[in-house]
Amino acid sequence: MTSPAVDALDRRIAGLRTTLERVAQNLVELDGDVTRQTLDASSSLTGQTAEQWHKAGRRLSYLWSGQLALADTLEQVTRTRGSKSFLSRAALGRLTDLLDGPSVAVPRPEPQRSLTEGTAPTDTCTVDDVISRMSSEYEVVMALVNEVAAVWTLIVPRLAALESMVTELETKADGHAVRRPNDLAMARRALSDAGEGCRCDPLGFPHEVLDQITTMIARASTALRESLVLQEELEGNLDALSLSLDECADALAQTRVIQAEVAARVVLHDEERSRLKRMGTVLDDLRLELADASRRTTASPTQAACGLRALQVHVDGLRGQIDDLQETARSAVAARDELRGRLDAYRAKAQALGHGEDLEIHRLYVDARDVLFSAPCDLVEAGALVTAYQRSLSTAPLRAQPKGVSSWPSA
Repeated sequence: MTSPAVDALDRRIAGLRTTLERVAQNLVELDGDVTRQTLDASSSLTGQTAEQWHKAGRRLSYLWSGQLALADTLEQVTRTRGSKSFLSRAALGRLTDLLDGPSVAVPRPEPQRSLTEGTAPTDTCTVDDVISRMSSEYEVVMALVNEVAAVWTLIVPRLAALESMVTELETKADGHAVRRPNDLAMARRALSDAGEGCRCDPLGFPHEVLDQITTMIARASTALRESLVLQEELEGNLDALSLSLDECADALAQTRVIQAEVAARVVLHDEERSRLKRMGTVLDDLRLELADASRRTTASPTQAACGLRALQVHVDGLRGQIDDLQETARSAVAARDELRGRLDAYRAKAQALGHGEDLEIHRLYVDARDVLFSAPCDLVEAGALVTAYQRSLSTAPLRAQPKGVSSWPSA
């Protein structure tokens, strides 16, 4: 039967063995941790991460050295304890010194050696002190590894999702031949910098940059949507202008036909023919302006929109001029017919006033009639002759028309 002192000692030895088994298990798991292995294998760490991982390397070295030193101490304790059920007072004293005294030689965490120490200075500590210091160092290393793991497992996927959004917007802009918004390029550069920082210095990664990039992408999305709406509007305006120019071309061709038909009946002045020719030149110029505006829609859509609005005003003005020219041509025939009607009315008035046999007045009538019924009719000359005939009636003395005497016959 063992003594209470021996039983207590055995329990302490068993507890130390269990603790060292847990320490070894945790260190092996840490050694196999993917994040730790990646940090250890990386040659591109920078900033806070490089600095902290350099310090963590010394801590890991201390942990393994401490574990080996404790294992050596445990082996020495086990060997000293032996298998006897009874231990002498001296043996108990030696075991107590090993378990409670400064019996564990471990490397100094911050190797600052004195003049008389070797190249690898050590500190001699108690078992509990070594375990306590190892626990603290382990917690620091695990906190660092977990913090890096959190960045690499949470931030990297978010950056990848944001990059996908940027790529989608770039593809959309390119597919619609729209200039990429400036915020899109800024977001792309920020993502590149953030990705580099996340890989090389996860501990120094500025988390607020995620919100900044998200805001850039949102602004870019809004700008792109507005650009697409503007592009659709521009395309509609381009189509409408092209249609308007085609209609102007058709109206211009119709005006040429009308002028040709009218010219066979009424003398057209050279100014009207010149106007028609100038309108054709203006139409050609407007087509060139439309083609130029179409090329500018991608590079400068806002400027192109202003240009198209101004161009629409010019096209509308041209169409109005063409319509006026058509109306002028048509009104020439109507003016001739109106002069013919006036001449007939004045002739009837002459007969009613008894001037049917007045040779001078009748000559004026014949002159006006000959011009009005010639082809093409000179409206200026015809108008002057009709007016002269009218005035001759106004100034001639009133004569009674004898009953039964007919007036001059119609020519």
